[in-house]
Amino acid sequence: MADGAGTTTAGGADDAGERAGAPAGRIAVVIPAYQAAATLPETLRSLQAQTRGDWVAVVVDDGSTDGTGAVAEQLGDPRVRVVRRPNGGIAAARNTGLDELPASARYVTFLDADDVLLPHALAALSAALEAHPGTEFVHALAETVDVQGRLLDEGGWPAFMRQRWAVDGWRFVPLPTSAPTTLDSVLHSWRGFPPAVWLIRRSAVDAVGRFDGTIPMNDDWDYVRRLARRRPLLMLDEVVAHYRRHGSNATDDADLARIGVRAFYRKALHDPEDDPRSRATARRAWRALQVEAALAALHRAGPALRGRRPLAVAREAAAVGVHAARWLRGATFLAPSR
Repeated sequence: MADGAGTTTAGGADDAGERAGAPAGRIAVVIPAYQAAATLPETLRSLQAQTRGDWVAVVVDDGSTDGTGAVAEQLGDPRVRVVRRPNGGIAAARNTGLDELPASARYVTFLDADDVLLPHALAALSAALEAHPGTEFVHALAETVDVQGRLLDEGGWPAFMRQRWAVDGWRFVPLPTSAPTTLDSVLHSWRGFPPAVWLIRRSAVDAVGRFDGTIPMNDDWDYVRRLARRRPLLMLDEVVAHYRRHGSNATDDADLARIGVRAFYRKALHDPEDDPRSRATARRAWRALQVEAALAALHRAGPALRGRRPLAVAREAAAVGVHAARWLRGATFLAPSR
């Protein structure tokens, strides 16, 4: 599964991904890292503090210039391996990590270089999969923290992550916490991030393949969609990670977010590997998104109208019109480019 970009590995490892004498980790943790020298030590310490210790980490230094790779090497932990590659973005870095998975790995997760696992995370996630042998993917919950690691709005992000929906005719209805996460729910909206809260069976990772780097910011959402296409996902109602929020989070880029959402639905609507029902669900989800966005614009227009701000009213009215047009055009709005 070559990525096309040259990579180098620390410790004299060959391309098969395992060093002589390295620990045989059953859980592989892929850590894409770019300019992460300041945050990576805490991330790696959270791995070292795991109550389940049979893990190996592949830190992919994605062309950093701040010594990110050296920080990981200085840890001196034989379970931590560093792979260096030219900068290519987070999807390419994750794919490089997949290329370097050790043969011993039975489970795979992805940990961003500024996030932190709670000590019981790998034990809880792996126990959930082991208790449900027919399940390939489990996702849990995370709390948000600031750059100093202080909790932000405790309970708020887990509540957001618990919100999932299923298709009921032409409606999307809430799923109970105990229900599995279906493909319908993933297509409506995926709130199971950061990827630190995931654990995936290696067999499913091998079957699904690589992250799609053509989908800005939502390559992980598309990856989960392809996993959910195989079978429902297990939700573990337990906080297992801290998701660090700071000014450089990609999810805070509104323009990139809009582009990423369109790219996600364009693929979901036209992916030849999806069956007709899945594509129909994607169409309903896309239209539901337009209804929600139009209602939000109407909600914003109210205060502007009462405040006699005609430009703001006009802007929100135009937004309603745009989303209404997208609803009417449905999948044709997102036809793939030729």
